[in-house]
Order: sequence, then structure tokens, then C-alpha cells
Amino acid sequence: MTLEVRDYTRFSEKLYSECLKNGLKVYYLPKTDFQESYAILSSRFGSVDTLLTDGGNEPSGIAHFLEHKLFEDASGKDVLLDFTKLGADANAFTTYDRTSYLVSTTVNFMESLSLLLDFVSQPYFKEESVNREIGIIEQEIEMYADDADYRLFLGLLQTLYPGTALAEDIAGSVEDIKNVTPEILQSYYDYFYRPSNLTLIVAGNFDLESVRKLVDTKFTGVDKANSELKRVELSLNQPDKAKSISMDVAMPKLAVGFRGKSIPEQMTALEYKLALRLFFTLLFGWTSETYQDWYESGKIDQAFDLEFEVTERYQFVVATMDTWEPIAMSNRIKQTVQQFAKNSDFSVEHLERIKRDYYGEFLRGLDSIDSIVSQLIMNPLEGETYLDLPDYLDKIDLKKIKQVASHFIKQMDVANFTIFPK
Repeated sequence: MTLEVRDYTRFSEKLYSECLKNGLKVYYLPKTDFQESYAILSSRFGSVDTLLTDGGNEPSGIAHFLEHKLFEDASGKDVLLDFTKLGADANAFTTYDRTSYLVSTTVNFMESLSLLLDFVSQPYFKEESVNREIGIIEQEIEMYADDADYRLFLGLLQTLYPGTALAEDIAGSVEDIKNVTPEILQSYYDYFYRPSNLTLIVAGNFDLESVRKLVDTKFTGVDKANSELKRVELSLNQPDKAKSISMDVAMPKLAVGFRGKSIPEQMTALEYKLALRLFFTLLFGWTSETYQDWYESGKIDQAFDLEFEVTERYQFVVATMDTWEPIAMSNRIKQTVQQFAKNSDFSVEHLERIKRDYYGEFLRGLDSIDSIVSQLIMNPLEGETYLDLPDYLDKIDLKKIKQVASHFIKQMDVANFTIFPK
């Protein structure tokens, strides 16, 4: 196996990578001046992914269900207990497009990494334990049903992407969870946990050759199908323009969502996401005159936030806030986006200030292994990585952002969701 290296001399980082014969992609980021070591094993299998079958709809929430079940060994014991004995912290999370398992420690790293690779590679699905897990996940779903901020974001996606997997809770619905069986879990595991759909990132203070040998040993003979996975495309149904519910909240909560349709040709997902972030930050970030005016006049408070999701399959931007003027604020936000070229915040001077802030944030992130690995795994790794962000920041200018904004606005759909006090 050939070990490739990307030398980021600008900030003294080297990222090594290799692809095993079975398709497993591995990235190594040595940081020998750190005490901590960190590993994350991720499957490109999230809540929007379903098996291509001939009959019926598959239950929602399978990716999240598998995340729970893989932590149980053959005897039914929680693997987290084994990590604790090693002095390591382990966890997992499921997003729209991936499921990731991680471990961090300052001691016994090789043993902890070995345990991580073992439990993700050796699933056990027994009917009794699956049924028990159904009850646990039901409680989790019901808990989030009482969280107003979570309901706000989910309600916005249901309004913006009706009839698609993005409109479903990542954990699934109570009705769907009750239909999960060991056979369903095994089918999804076999399809989406093949090595060619997995990525491993190891960072921190570790011996590179020792880790390479361990990874190779663990996956020797593991030769599941390397054929390309077929993924169900998201149907962009006509969004509902506006929806609302009532909950026990002190003041109205508003979410305004902008749905894109494609990444421009000749642009990478990382570059496009950066351009969109810069565009919306120019208009609505805390350094903008618009934000300051709205904040000082009491139209918004510190709860105002922007969230970005940009992949080849879906792109959206969501603004969330607490406001006494949800209808008026929705109109103001949409109008500000449509008329961005006339906005005094859309300027070269403002852009340069934001770029400096972004670069400072990037440099601070290099001092946190948790932060840098999370960013690496959540952004594309083929041909580019999160470590290329400073180069994109250097190259991007107001003209490029205007082109990206015009592309996005020309094809975007807009919707809003409001939670009113009872």
C-alpha cells in the first residue's frame, strides 16, 4: 500500500493517507506535541440513506439505530465499559449523511483503537436486545419532541423538504422504529458498512507505522463488495411556503430556510460551502450593520444563528431566531438576500474582516484534536480536505461570492417555520 502525504507547510501539518485493497480509506494526522490521541471511524451512511428494494418503504432511523446497536457485544454488554477500563472516552453520532464512532485518550491508545475497530466490524443483532433498544430510542425521540429548538429546525426541514428523508427525524419515527428487526439491521449493515464505504482518521500522539500495522491486521481478509453504492436521490418536491405550531415557549421562534439545487460546475463542495457561509455572514453575521440594527432595536436576540449543509446531494441554509415579529422578520430576511447587491454590508472591507475572523478560527481549531478531526470527517476528503480552507480563503473575493450568491438565489426555494407560544 502506498502512503501518500499532503504537506501543509503553512501551518506545519502533514496529513498521510492510504486506501486498503478492500477500499477502506485511512488518514493519519500526527501531532506529536500533543498528549491526546484520537480516532474516528465513519460510514457514509446517514438518515437520508435507504436500501434500494423492490417492495415498500424502509423504516426511517436505521442509521441511528445501528449506531446504538454496534456498542453491544456478543454477551449483550455495553462496549463503553471496556473503553472506560482503558481510560478512554468513546462516543458516536449520526447525521444526515454519515454515522461516526470515535475514541480519544491519553493512555492505552493502541488498545482503544483496536477495540474501536473491533466493535464496529463485529455487529450482533439479537431479537431480544433489538426489542429492548426500540424502547430506549422511543424515549429519546419523545424527549426531543419537547425541545422547542429541535422542533423548530426539524419543522423547517419538513417544510422545505416535504416527503423526503430530510423531513424525518434522524432517530426516525416511533412508528417506524417499532418495525425494526435484526434482519433489517443486518441488511443495512452489510450494505453500508462495507470497508469501501468507511473512512478512518487517526490524529494526535501515535506511532504511524504501529497504527498502520494494526489497521492492516484488523482488515486483512475483510473483502466485502467494493462495487459503488447506489444511493436514493432526494426528490425536490415543492416546498410548503410556511407552517407553524404552538408550544410552551416564552416568545415566538422563527426558522427561515433556503434550499439550493446544485453546486456550480468547477467548484468543490468545500469551496461552495465556504462561499455561502461568507455570503450569509456578510448579510447577517454579528459584524453586519443589519444584525446590529436588528439586535439593538430588539427584533432579534443572541439566539440568532445560521446553519449550513452543503453536499453533492443537498444544499440548504437555515436562519433561526427568537423574535416578537416572526412574519416581519421572515420578510426582512428574504428581502435582504434577494437584494444583497444593494446592501452596504456586502463590501470588500467587510469581507476581509470576516476572512480574518475565519482564519483565526481555523488556527485555533488546530490546537484541538477533537475540532480538527470533526471538521475533517464532516467535509470532503477526496481531492481536498478541511486543511485546504486557508487556501480557499486566500483566493475567494467579493466577485466570486457574488457569482455563488447569484447561482444560489436563481434556483433556491424558500420556506419558513414558526413556533408560537400557546
